[in-house]
Amino acid sequence: MPASCDFDPELKLTASLITKSTPEKLVIIASDGMCAALAERFGYIAIDAFSGKIEVRRISSSCWQMKGVFSAEIIQSCVVSGEPVREKFQFELLERYLETLENVEEIDPMGVDVELLENGMIPAGEAISQALAVHATAWPRHPDAPILAPPPELKEQNHPFAKLSELKK
Repeated sequence: MPASCDFDPELKLTASLITKSTPEKLVIIASDGMCAALAERFGYIAIDAFSGKIEVRRISSSCWQMKGVFSAEIIQSCVVSGEPVREKFQFELLERYLETLENVEEIDPMGVDVELLENGMIPAGEAISQALAVHATAWPRHPDAPILAPPPELKEQNHPFAKLSELKK
């Protein structure tokens, strides 16, 4: 059964203690105080809930993989009206950590994120925090927010072929 822990962006796992046969499994739940701290860090109105599970395993002599599934309930400000926008979402996390980049020949930009260990530690908490921010809607919009469009006369002035059409006249 996975161990349960309070979420903290400072959560780090000692890589040398994680082996192929004994992966580290954690159930992570953010407290109300941590949700408030994360909301302030990322500029959200609030984070009502944030939890998930991770599994960290050694996949080679100097490489560890962290996989996880998380769910979050956040409230952000609408980019148009400022009204609160509530969002529930789930996301997956997949990252690999290496001791050194010496023998790495090529990094696939579409592949798994690869990071270096930090003094022999896997910065699990920071990776999870960053994944939360990346997976939240970047430009939240309230369903009742007005659609903003430039005035019609500006549309015509900014038309890329406006000068050419004048030459035809």
